[in-house]
Formats: sequence, C-alpha cells, structure tokens
Amino acid sequence: MLDWNKLISGKRVADSSGALKDSYDAGDRSPFQIDYDRVIFSEPFRRLGRKTQVHPLVPNDHVRNRLTHSLEVASAGRSFGSLLWQHLNKAGPTPSGVEKDDICQILQTACLAHDIGNPPFGHAGEYAIRAWSKENKEVITGEGNPFKISNATIADWEIFEGNAQGFRLASRSDIPLFAYMNLTVSSLAAMVKYPFGAEHATEKGKYNFLSAESQIFDAVFAELGLKHDGKFFRHPLSFLSEAADDLCYRIADLEDAVRMNILDELRVREIFASVCGEAREGEPIGRLRARAVGCFIASFWKEFVNDYDAIMRGDRKKDLKESVKENNLRLKQALKEIGVCYEEIFAHRFKVATEYGAYNTLGRIIEAMCLSCRKLVSLTAEKNQQASEVFSKELDFRSQRCLELSFGSKFEIENLDQDYAWWLHSILDFVSSLTDNYAKQLSSEIAGF
Repeated sequence: MLDWNKLISGKRVADSSGALKDSYDAGDRSPFQIDYDRVIFSEPFRRLGRKTQVHPLVPNDHVRNRLTHSLEVASAGRSFGSLLWQHLNKAGPTPSGVEKDDICQILQTACLAHDIGNPPFGHAGEYAIRAWSKENKEVITGEGNPFKISNATIADWEIFEGNAQGFRLASRSDIPLFAYMNLTVSSLAAMVKYPFGAEHATEKGKYNFLSAESQIFDAVFAELGLKHDGKFFRHPLSFLSEAADDLCYRIADLEDAVRMNILDELRVREIFASVCGEAREGEPIGRLRARAVGCFIASFWKEFVNDYDAIMRGDRKKDLKESVKENNLRLKQALKEIGVCYEEIFAHRFKVATEYGAYNTLGRIIEAMCLSCRKLVSLTAEKNQQASEVFSKELDFRSQRCLELSFGSKFEIENLDQDYAWWLHSILDFVSSLTDNYAKQLSSEIAGF
C-alpha cells in the first residue's frame, strides 16, 4: 500500500548518479512553492509561449499555445489538489507536516511542467525527430557506429518522447545549457504518466525517462515508495495531473478550432452542452466552455475516489478518462464526438502542410549539429588536445559556425571534453528547446539563407 507520508517529500536529485539531497532552507517558502517558482521563471517554461499546442504558427493571438495551455492545466490541477486535501482530511490521517498548499503546489508544478520537454511544432515535432532519426541513423551514430553509441541512446532518438525530455529538464541540476529546475521528487513523480523507459515504450511510443536519467528515475521512485520488485508504480497525484491535461485540451482545442474556422461554433456548443447536461439560452461559448471544464473536473474526480483503493495499492494502470467513458454514457458520447472533431482538426490543410515542413526544418538542424559534434569529438581524440582548443584552432569553419549558432556565439560550455553520447543528448536538449519560429529561422541560417 502506498504511504502518503513517503509520497510527499521535499528531497531533490543531487547528481546524475541518482543521489538525493535535502532542499535548502528558504525561510517562509516550502520546497513545493520553490518548485512552482522555479518552473515559472525557467527558460523552458517561458519558451512554451512560442510553441504549438495544436495549431502550428497560427497568426491568431487568441488561439492557445503551449504556455497558455499549461497555465490552464495548472488551474485544473489546483482544483484537484483542493479536492484531494478534503478527501485526505475525511479519510485521515493527513500526511505528517504536510499542508493543503503543499498538495496544490505539487500538482500545479507538475501541470505547469508537463510540456516543457516538447519540441517545436507540437507532436509533429516528436514524429519528425523519430522519423528523421530512423531514416538517417548513420548521421547520428556514424557509419558502423564508430563511437560505440548504446542501443538505449539510439532508442532515445528513434522513439523521442517529450515526456521523457521533460523529466530530464525538470530533474537535473547539471545540464549547462538550460535552467536548473531540479524539482523535488514528489513534483517529478506527479509529472510521470508512463513509469518506464524507451525499452518498454507503449505502442504509441510513450515513456517517461531517457537512458541518461535511468538512475535518477530509479532513485526518485524508490525514495517515494513507488518501486517494488523492480517495477515502478504511478504516484497518485500523476492521475490527477494527467486528468487536468486531458480535460483542458479536449475542451480548449475545440474552442480554438472555432476561432480558426475549422469547426462550426454551433456544433462545438452542442458538444459542450452535452458535457454540461444542458445549454442556457444565449450563453456565450466561453462561459459554456468554462462550465464544461467544471463538469469534467467533477467527473474525473469521482472516478479517482471510486478507484482510490486500487490507486493506493499501485494496481491502477489506465487513466481516469477511461473510467469516465465506462461509467458515464453522456460523457462517453461527448468524448466520442470530441474524437471525431479531432480527426477533422488534425486533417486541416494548414496544419498538415506546416507539420510536413517540420521534418525538413528539424532534420536540417539535427544533421548539421550531429556532424559538427562528431567532428569535434573525433578531432579531440585524434589531436589529443582539449576540445576547446580543437574548437578554436582545428575545427572547420562550417562546424564552428553551426555550434555557435546552436549553443551561442561565445560557446560557453563548462566542459567540452565529453563523449559523443553526451553530445547526442545535448543535441536533443537543444532541438527540443527550440520554439516554432526559432526552429524555422535557425534552419534557414544553417541552409545559408
């Protein structure tokens, strides 16, 4: 049985080995408030403002991006946190030394950070990285894999997953190119929907940690009592952060499709009304959407409570949405109609055309970076010199400019003397961090325009 006294912990990851450390004393701020603040002020979170939610490079400023989506998800997550605190108070006892705000802030943090690892162009960016990696494997690994790249690292590329990249950014304090979020173990686990690595990815390619973070993931879940007999179990809060994401994007994406003239407003209003069970005459679609969100929160929460014992035993695998479909015919039909709408949204010509371009855009960047990094590593070994010296004196002009474009004109990395596997993960860090607009710009610059 999972124990809330273990599930709520303020410890953080100390290094890539998975060693843990206590949070520093921040006075009036709890470790979980610090988590929330770190995400809000981080570069990966800020970049979500220029990343696709559903509609790529849309000119309409009223349509949601990853940032506004994440803020809405965090709002729903906070509501679930309040409901859970009430439930724990009734069931008793509440976790020792834990306050209501702690539960709410862990969920808010997990919801805010759930998309920070997503590449540009939405899920199309994930598919582009995967497809390009499989079709150009020799560019990544070198002919005959001379750099001895592990199969696990290759899998990180060929089944690239934004959730796993997000866990990497949120957990570590030693990635030199990005913000050091280094969230508490509870906030990290609340983000995790798929507690396994690429080797156990689902049919849809979903998993939650890259090979470089396997020890970190193991340590986080062991600390929280979520590991038993070599298996990992989901944190109860992860079901609620996932539900917040599910309900927000299913409702909000339809509202955005109306603004984009992809879906008819009357049709979407009818779907929202079916979620609510009624429509009020003359009610604006925004207010109807708000009520639909509230109805979904209540329905998801009901399923969480109904299956609470199985969740606390670590037995539940499926998300709460599946239980809603099983137990509520009205919402099951509404979700079915939403699914039909999604087929139309994803088939829209502008979206398809933009996503088609994502393959060439990201592929050009990846190829240039891989070739440049390989040359740097090869020459460093061949010349038996420091990588920084090789970069400035031995590396060809094009490779120098590519690395400067990618990592900054001053190329300020603490230690360039790394193996090629380290560089491969750094390339994924960089490519996944790009905004839609900057990916287009950088791809053009590399092409020489």
